[in-house]
Amino acid sequence: MLKNISSVISPDLLWLLASMGHGDDLVLVDRNFPAIQVAKQTSTGRLIELPGLNIPQATRAILSLMPLDHFAKKPDERDLKRADNLLMNGDRNPDRHARAVNRGGS
Repeated sequence: MLKNISSVISPDLLWLLASMGHGDDLVLVDRNFPAIQVAKQTSTGRLIELPGLNIPQATRAILSLMPLDHFAKKPDERDLKRADNLLMNGDRNPDRHARAVNRGGS
């Protein structure tokens, strides 16, 4: 039996967190993000929803189980703008978004 796990952590989210390794990305988004299409292109192909939670609540619950990984490069403002530009131009490919943020290219 697992103890001290928040009731807002679903079994699917727990599975996802357990399957993550160093450098893997977890993206928390709101309802306006095209999450279903993007999730289909990820390594798991799954969208995990947390109904009734806002992003700060979800973040707190997730961070209670898993610390932030400081192994990966922290994106700077230019990296984030590159990823935003991809989205604004209709590019929904999550691999290109990750490259724009993680390596500073598109």
